[in-house]
Amino acid sequence: MADVLDDLRDAVVTAQGETRGMLDAAFNKVAHPANWKLPIDAVLVTRQSEMARIGRAVEFFTASKVMWTYLGGDTWRCRAPGYYAAVGA
Repeated sequence: MADVLDDLRDAVVTAQGETRGMLDAAFNKVAHPANWKLPIDAVLVTRQSEMARIGRAVEFFTASKVMWTYLGGDTWRCRAPGYYAAVGA
């Protein structure tokens, strides 16, 4: 079973060549800590390249789009409706 999970982490899932593991790491920076399917509302210090990856990760895992709000410096607020809202649950 662990081999199957490792294979999934290594699978390329975006046109940018990102693996599921890379998207998982990016998604975990903004996902709701109690339940990943809940709406996303996170403040983080990040670069534009990481913001793009986070956006792709949120869309990959939740089927919802990220909305970014600039807070100053390298600080951004990331919000998204989340999986439940995206699938109408």
